[in-house]
Amino acid sequence: AIVVASGAYDRPIAFPGWTLPGIWSAGGAQAMLKSQRIVPGHRVLVAGAGPLLLPVATALVEAGAKVLGVVEATTRWEWARQTHRMLGHRNRISDFLYYEMRLLHARVPRFFGHAVVRADGTDGVAQATIAAIDRQWQVTPGTEKRFDVDLVCIGYGFLSCMELPRLLQCELYFHPQQEQYLPRHNADMETSVPGVFVAGETTGIGGAELALAEGEIAGLAAARLVGHALGAERQRAMAAAQKLRRHQLGFARVLDALFAPQPGIYRLAQPDTPLCRCEEVTVAEIQDAVRRGGRSVRAVKAATRVGMGPCQGRICGNLVAHLVARETGRPVSEVMDLSPRPPVKPVPLAVLAGLAAEGSSEAARTAT
Repeated sequence: AIVVASGAYDRPIAFPGWTLPGIWSAGGAQAMLKSQRIVPGHRVLVAGAGPLLLPVATALVEAGAKVLGVVEATTRWEWARQTHRMLGHRNRISDFLYYEMRLLHARVPRFFGHAVVRADGTDGVAQATIAAIDRQWQVTPGTEKRFDVDLVCIGYGFLSCMELPRLLQCELYFHPQQEQYLPRHNADMETSVPGVFVAGETTGIGGAELALAEGEIAGLAAARLVGHALGAERQRAMAAAQKLRRHQLGFARVLDALFAPQPGIYRLAQPDTPLCRCEEVTVAEIQDAVRRGGRSVRAVKAATRVGMGPCQGRICGNLVAHLVARETGRPVSEVMDLSPRPPVKPVPLAVLAGLAAEGSSEAARTAT
């Protein structure tokens, strides 16, 4: 049995200047603060949509950074509409109030219904421009504000790491709010491939508590599959985890309703904006490939090399899919067809050489 719990990564959003040094993902900034105790900047904007913005902004404030604002694509009204659905998640409300109070005490401005629309600088980001956006997250002209910054943390939620489920040929379905393909699974978290289980963000974005519940379910089910009998205590643990999972799915649906990306945010990138950072392929080059007949991400990949770099399309795949869908008039779900290739993540040559050496040594020992 195999349990795939490969996690997720920050959803990239492209805009002019998004490849400048000093433009970080919100998750990357949080990881740096937690693991290294390093503040990656001093004058900071935190921007995007999702529950990660507030804890990241709070952590930056507590680490001594000057947070110039939290820029939220969603509006206060949209937050208020979801309040009643959060009543069964008191721990989430407690966390939210803590972050709100810390940011209020630090006098960090909040810009609801806004987005970072460009970044400027030479050796790194020096200025960031925000603007008001409408319900489709399209920029409202004339509302721009500029900030002198050395760090911009962008967080528009997460995308699940789907390379392993795809390589294992698990049946997938398209999640319209999260804008990604996810593996189908039963109540025991087993996929369409017998013996392959999924858990956590691999099944969709829903938070740490949901991930833990799914991990317990998948682990117990996998153990049962390979012959380990589940005693009464383990069966009770399985039932409790199933109940917790059903409860936490309610929180996941709130995230989907409140923070689902709207199409306007994908229009920030200009013709000269690179979408594929690894291969430096711009919006204009992708549009040209579409005009020459590329009607899917895979076809555009063959024509332009998008998705052929070290990230294998993890960064650009979603962005290219939205551009191709817009240019062709097709649904995103029909053009999102990048296929991963092993190795799933870049592997240093020294590691491969070490594996070869280990294999030779083992063969020699077997022969003797």
